[in-house]
Amino acid sequence: MFIQNKKVLSVKMLLKDINSEIFEISILSYLVFYILDITQNRMISGYVNLNIILIIAIITGIILVLTTPISQDGRKKAITSDDYPLPIILGIIGGVVIYSSTSGVDLWLRLLLGIVGCIVILSFAILIIRDKE
Repeated sequence: MFIQNKKVLSVKMLLKDINSEIFEISILSYLVFYILDITQNRMISGYVNLNIILIIAIITGIILVLTTPISQDGRKKAITSDDYPLPIILGIIGGVVIYSSTSGVDLWLRLLLGIVGCIVILSFAILIIRDKE
């Protein structure tokens, strides 16, 4: 009985790891393909439906959140300087996406919208990080 429980546990861990990898690959693929699609005049959407990749990312993300155990001791992870580069990169990418998706607007307004979008994304990311403290 003990050996059988160990096998079930290892299969569950394997499925959780596979789900985690699928989530990471699908969300990264979606972001890269979406940015390429916007900047290169619908280069990707003519061949691949990006909504399918997004749906896969959302479903695997929900499964990942629901299967991740919550810490029982109630302690929060300390915020380090390693937590800041990802939101900064995502804020810059968000600003570039906003800039490139507003192609029908004047240049100064595109720049303004891109910069404001970048600042908003960075502000929310830093607020979320600081809220962990």
